[in-house]
Formats: sequence, C-alpha cells, structure tokens
Amino acid sequence: MDEPAARDVIIVRALESADGAREIWSDADRVWAGRAAAEAVGESATDDAFLGRRAALVIERLRKRHPGFVALARARPLQAWVAPAAAIGAFVIGVAGVDIGPAHRINLLAPPCLRCWHGISPSMQH
Repeated sequence: MDEPAARDVIIVRALESADGAREIWSDADRVWAGRAAAEAVGESATDDAFLGRRAALVIERLRKRHPGFVALARARPLQAWVAPAAAIGAFVIGVAGVDIGPAHRINLLAPPCLRCWHGISPSMQH
C-alpha cells in the first residue's frame, strides 16, 4: 500500500470511528463500499488492495456529499522551495541574533533578540 492509499484508509477509519450516530456515513454506505471494493479488486486481492480501494470509493462518494471534509483531509504536498527557504530564513535569523560580547561567548539562555524585544538593549545590560 502506498502513502496516499494508507492516508485514505486512515481518514476513512477515523470517520467511521467518530461517526457513531451514522450521520455522515450510514450503515448502507458502509455495506455499499465493502461490496463495491470487493467487486473491483476480486477475490484473490490482498487486504491492502481491498482496504485501499474501499477507502478510495468512500473518499470519492464523500467528495460529492461533503467537499469540505475531503478538502481538509487531503494533505497538500510540500512545495520544493519550502525547505530551502526555511533553512535560509533560519540562517538569517541566526546571523541577526548573534550577540558576541567581550567574553566571546553566545549566551544561549538569554538570546539577544528577546532582550531587545523587552526594551533592554544588549549594551545596557552590564
């Protein structure tokens, strides 16, 4: 089972567990999804194939009924530029926050940015 199929199975499992009153996904829907998945994958299919197909059918039907639910449940792929941008941002913040005093040490427990935010400049401390 690949990652998107596993995510769909977990989403469907969470929905079926949380919907005890059967307001969103009825017993008839559950039976339909099981039968349709069994017909689609055949008798010799693995459990992973059956569960993945059933979850896909459930998500497809829920998309028509409750588009907001499926939109929230679907994770958007992380853009390729996010990780490098975060690394560059962390570097810039680190460079801007370095305050090496006369002892040539950086106090990790009292970052200079926090002192500046509280109205105490690094030159006023000692």
